[in-house]
Amino acid sequence: MGTGVVAGVALVAWSAGPRRVPATPPAVPATATVSAAPAVAPPSPALPVASATPPTPVELLPVETRTVSARRSARRLAEEVAILSRAEKELHAGRPSSALAVLEEHRQKFPSGELAQERIAARVHALCALGRVADAEAALARLRRVSPGSPQEGRAREACAPAQR
Repeated sequence: MGTGVVAGVALVAWSAGPRRVPATPPAVPATATVSAAPAVAPPSPALPVASATPPTPVELLPVETRTVSARRSARRLAEEVAILSRAEKELHAGRPSSALAVLEEHRQKFPSGELAQERIAARVHALCALGRVADAEAALARLRRVSPGSPQEGRAREACAPAQR
């Protein structure tokens, strides 16, 4: 669970940072005339180089809107992490039934949360600890469907290995 949490927090922190909107140079009127002044131009501030790729829709939003949205996302992710941390604490304390209750709370609050695969993997751990291997295998199959190739899958599969012997 730790790697996904760190990556999720890093992504939220990165996306919350301010972005610069490229400035456009002022337009020169068509009626401009060339003066006989010397050809020495005053130094101009460096203009940002235009990107070859068009801005993403998020970059087109005002900075304030993006900041509020990023803060909201960070709060949601922090709440997900807090709930899943409680579930892990219950598992490590040998209370898999309590862990399942906490994981159900997470599922109800964040059905499609950023940490859904961590929730499913923790559920597999709790079910195996309770000896409910068939339920754990069903949850593991769901994890494979929801997140094929998830790093959580291997850890969840290993959780039931001692119970299957």
